[in-house]
Amino acid sequence: MFWVSVLVGIGLILSSGRLTSSSSSQRLILVWSLIALPVLCSLPGSLDPVGTAKVLAVLVCALPAGMCWLVALSDTKARQVFNSALLLIVIFWCFDGLLQAFFARDLFGVPLSDDGRVVGPFSGNLRFPVVLSLLLGAVVCGLAFAERMKLALSLWMIGSAVVLMGGTRAQMVTLVVGMALLLPVLSPFTRKLSVLLFSVLAVTWAATRLLSSNEAYSVPDLTDGRWFEILDVWSSSRFSSWRAASAMGFESFWGVGASAFTEAYPLFTVPDDPRIVFGGTGSEINHAHHVWFAIFAEVGIVGVVGLLAAVALATRWWRMAGHDARGMARPYALAVSVYLFPLALHPPLFLFWIFPVIWLLVCAYLAALSEDTPGDIK
Repeated sequence: MFWVSVLVGIGLILSSGRLTSSSSSQRLILVWSLIALPVLCSLPGSLDPVGTAKVLAVLVCALPAGMCWLVALSDTKARQVFNSALLLIVIFWCFDGLLQAFFARDLFGVPLSDDGRVVGPFSGNLRFPVVLSLLLGAVVCGLAFAERMKLALSLWMIGSAVVLMGGTRAQMVTLVVGMALLLPVLSPFTRKLSVLLFSVLAVTWAATRLLSSNEAYSVPDLTDGRWFEILDVWSSSRFSSWRAASAMGFESFWGVGASAFTEAYPLFTVPDDPRIVFGGTGSEINHAHHVWFAIFAEVGIVGVVGLLAAVALATRWWRMAGHDARGMARPYALAVSVYLFPLALHPPLFLFWIFPVIWLLVCAYLAALSEDTPGDIK
């Protein structure tokens, strides 16, 4: 879908001079520039020039794709169709995940991971729970805003259970953040029932993790001062990746280069780090396991400032919009907010499987806010 959208977007830009002059298009170009320019600046000093060039190529293609999506979603009925499609995708993935959990294979014959995690129709253990959790928040928010509370609550609980079957602890944080952002749009009764049911689900998940794990969960001895090592083991090497990411970001104003984290890790971690592999030229840790640490490491403080500026502008445009436009943009805003939330441990933005999803949600957000903008794309 992404590459088809790129071709359609190029055609729209070449055939319509008015397209790039609309308010929503200018906003999209501004957000794109704040993300893409730091990547371009990181290319000359990148430790992985080929990887950085690939990221830059995808970002260049993302602009016409975004224009295509902006035009497609500028109509209210088109956004309703889009929201219905997201609903069907989430329902299908929940069904597919449950099928895989109970029968060890999904509809496409994809088995559970080697450690028993639900991965849906994808490879690896990140794509399915991460993307499903983001789309789930957007869909449930839209249903709640449309006052379809029973469907919203049912889908949220089933979807949350499927996401947690993915086995990544980080997604529990994602679901908690999503739950907190969803509460204001729920009715009082649904709000209380959601908190109760989600608490039961969270406790059940935690107990299952403890009972099924081979690790010994005991209170560690902290008298020897080995705080970092203990926290690093408990967090599955997250603290090591964040320490190295911080060193990368402070080393250069432009970072080590987009998509260069694996190559840079051995140079910025401690010398005896057991995760260094490939003769000291690579590592078992291939990203920072945190959106903001990854941005800081790969494109430096410039990238962090650019992304913060994009968030600030998106917030300003939200406040400028009318009530109806805010309501239509709210589901996409929630999903992107959950992804960028500082305590959420999401994969970095410059991964080829996550960026198009976030970019599509951003485009849908801008298209919805343009609903009450005079003279915009219609």
